Amino acid sequence: MIEYLNKQHTTTTKCSRVAVCLLLALLYGCGGDESSSEGQDEGGGGEESIAILAQDAVAFVEEGVRETIDLSDYVTSSGTSPLRLDKVSALSDYNHCEVLDVDGLTFEVETPTAQVCRFEYFVVPANASGEGQAVGMSQLVVSDTEGELLTPLSRNLGQSDTTVIDLSVTLPSGAELDENSLELIGETGSGELGVVTSEGNRVTYTAPSDTSGMVQIYYTAVDDQIGTVFNGAIYIAISLDGNGAPIAEMDVGLGELVLAETDEIVIDVADYVSDPDGDDVQLLDVYSQGFGSVVIEEGISTRFTYKPDGIGSHYLAYVVYDHRNGYAIGTLSLDVVSYSSIYDSVQDLTFFPTYTMNELEASGGVYSDLFWEGGGTGQPGYYPVFDRELAEAYCLTKGLYLPSLHELSGLYNGILENNSVYESEYLWPAGMSYLASDGSISLYDGIPTNAESGFFSCITPPIGGPEDYSFASPYLATDWREKVTLFASQELNGHQIPLPEELYELKIEIIATVPEGMEDQVTFSNTLNSITVHRSNTDVTSATLRVTDPMVAGTTDEVLLVVGLAKCPAGTTVEQTQYLACIPVVSVENTSYKFTLAIPDDILYQIGLHEIQNARPTWLQYSNTTPDYSYYDPDKLFNTTTQEDFELNNNGFGQKFCDILNAAQVDGRTNWSVAQRTNHAGPTYNLYFSEGDLITEFTKWMAAVTGINPAELGQGWLSYNDYGSEVYVRQFNQFSDLPYGVYQGGEPYATQYASWQYITCFSSD
Repeated sequence: MIEYLNKQHTTTTKCSRVAVCLLLALLYGCGGDESSSEGQDEGGGGEESIAILAQDAVAFVEEGVRETIDLSDYVTSSGTSPLRLDKVSALSDYNHCEVLDVDGLTFEVETPTAQVCRFEYFVVPANASGEGQAVGMSQLVVSDTEGELLTPLSRNLGQSDTTVIDLSVTLPSGAELDENSLELIGETGSGELGVVTSEGNRVTYTAPSDTSGMVQIYYTAVDDQIGTVFNGAIYIAISLDGNGAPIAEMDVGLGELVLAETDEIVIDVADYVSDPDGDDVQLLDVYSQGFGSVVIEEGISTRFTYKPDGIGSHYLAYVVYDHRNGYAIGTLSLDVVSYSSIYDSVQDLTFFPTYTMNELEASGGVYSDLFWEGGGTGQPGYYPVFDRELAEAYCLTKGLYLPSLHELSGLYNGILENNSVYESEYLWPAGMSYLASDGSISLYDGIPTNAESGFFSCITPPIGGPEDYSFASPYLATDWREKVTLFASQELNGHQIPLPEELYELKIEIIATVPEGMEDQVTFSNTLNSITVHRSNTDVTSATLRVTDPMVAGTTDEVLLVVGLAKCPAGTTVEQTQYLACIPVVSVENTSYKFTLAIPDDILYQIGLHEIQNARPTWLQYSNTTPDYSYYDPDKLFNTTTQEDFELNNNGFGQKFCDILNAAQVDGRTNWSVAQRTNHAGPTYNLYFSEGDLITEFTKWMAAVTGINPAELGQGWLSYNDYGSEVYVRQFNQFSDLPYGVYQGGEPYATQYASWQYITCFSSD
């Protein structure tokens, strides 16, 4: 448990935000010899008083680099005098980013390890004749993989109240809170900030007594498996008792801001706030996480102007005040897009706009070429150009598809009224043809073209019935606390079109665990079509879940999700393979071949091969041991001539097990098969096993408990060998209980002797 007590923000006497300083100057004073963020004239020497506003900033940087952070876009002033950084200070000892140099409005840092470094920066006039100061926060998300900002959280508390925030609910799968990363800052009347503690992914905060104000808890979460760093914030408003604190709405959606129309928006929170005492409510502050600039209207107002820095979902936390020590915090969300989509009511289709360079750069996307729009057919700038294959791929990844020439013509002749799309209210670029699935067309003049590259629009596919949708695979595998996403799709125009994620209604059932009977130790969470499985007891090594959905009733209408399945670690004993949910894998020396050893029936069932009990092939025999193993009847193996014949006789049983291994990528491979397919007879000499001890000990164990000659019990794999015009079913089988084996069965050049053939899988490379 890590505890932080009253870590006072270093600028409580130097007001860091315009509105907060106005308030605290009235209530408590900002300190007679300190300059406020508005640059209020406090007397002395006729110096020019300059109001300075500093915005919070965020940057994503790589590990182990020297990075220059430019804050010039985050500071403004009321005067014409230039500004400079006075100093840049780390918020706590947690920061391991060293500030190397400060110059003008830039500073240089060195970023040795993955983390989030947080700094206060102090801005002052560059000229000695100016007076004023403002303070902002600069956050550096340091990671060699793509760092992420988490959606901000907020709480409204009274004095001395305690709140517990369980971050497990909101953290991405695999991410864990770094308990050393908590940063508690803020501004209250007394300067006391309260107490924040953490344990696991739970953060507990207790507000200070006899004071009011705003505090922020900044935290970092890390996914150690992939190295991703997540930056999060919790905003807390504290009100004094005895006063009915104002009320601010949470999770208010503001719709879209279309950058083609305007690059900023005026937001009035008046409709989202109220006060039970009828007090006048004033907007005090807005937190943008560094993804945009905020200017709050002067005076007692509820309005502010927001100018986003980029496209995507923007989350804002706003603070209101009732002038009687009552605070409230609410949250807003805004989708910032380059262009709006076009709904064609006649065709009942929604057309989505082509990509811009900003969008591709933000997502790391690719394109075929660039096209310059000079202003006549599109807003000036470079636009990415795509070939048809790339355009179709982009559409499919979003669950959309490329429209036909007829549908694009219908758009131009219908809702666009035979006018250029650029000259419409939508302002889409029209200097290049728009690609269709069966041609291309200009949305400038509506004339079909022969272009093989250009802009493109995706459209929403028609929603099919449940019988039209099937899951991509009947088996899926994941690890504990690792998010996995299921996909269902319908076939449309030769393409698999995904089911829109908002239509998923997954039904999830825990059906088996290893060891048995520990289902109550397994839990899961799911959002849309993603699932994360947890265990409360590490004795549970594996679990199997059945997943269905009422919208998916096609050929594959259920998925068995196997959790925790992997190759057995080196040194695993025969006895351990009989209760651990791991797959014993053996390598063949001097080849790339691998195969699996026999697995007990109960574990096969628990990892998803339910046919071992519910639809058992007639060719299967029981070993009649404890635990029981199944094997194919040797007398029937060589009566088949093709793998298809073998699978038909056994209802595809063997490959179902191998498909589970493929889903789990056991030993890093995805080509596990019920049999080896080869066009030659195979070597007649011995091949040795790299894990000879394990395979030898298993055969000795089986011989001891059954009393059968080891020569009949050896491990190995099935092989279908094409030789001339004939196909022979064969085995590669262990020689007695020794650490090597040979091909046997069938003709030519192999023994006629058939041994037990366990349920195993083979991988060539």
